[in-house]
Parts: sequence; C-alpha cells; structure tokens
Amino acid sequence: MAIYSMAGIYLLFMAYNLVKELPYTSGNQRILSIVFILFFGIVGGGMVVLSLIQGYKLSQPQQEEPSKELPGAEEQGAPAEEEPGETTEDFPKEIVEDEKNE
Repeated sequence: MAIYSMAGIYLLFMAYNLVKELPYTSGNQRILSIVFILFFGIVGGGMVVLSLIQGYKLSQPQQEEPSKELPGAEEQGAPAEEEPGETTEDFPKEIVEDEKNE
C-alpha cells in the first residue's frame, strides 16, 4: 500500500509543477498541460485516498468468523474437526461389506 501512496504523491507533485509552469506555456502546449494536470491530479489523488483507506482497513483488528463447515457445532459441544481414528475408508471394501452382512 505504501508504494501506491508514494506514486500518488509523485503524480500530485507532477500536477503541481505543471500548474506552476502553466503561465509560461501557450497554444497546444497549454491545452496538453491542462489535460495532464487534470489526469495527474485525479489519478494521484485517487491513489493516495485508496491507499489510505486500505491501510486503515488493514490496521483494524480482524474478527474471527464461526466455522462454516459445521454450523452449530460450537453450540452442541461437538468438535469442529473430525478426530483421527479408523474409518471405513481405511479398510478394503470386502471387509466393510462382510461386516455389514453380519
């Protein structure tokens, strides 16, 4: 974010320098200077403002959201993640089918 704010400040500085030199220009150079003053001012100001907003958002503490995988798991007292252990996926299919038939 700092690079955007520095680039924005540089563009604003360029616009300021063009404004200072505006009385000494004439003709097409004056029109081109006015166009670039507006362009540098708008883009530079936008970059500075947006980088300040992003910096403010990053400085705020993050709020943790509840787990979306198992809604209500915290309320029921169930663990949010499965505990390691043997499941039917660990055994060959033949053994699992034999146990079901018995």
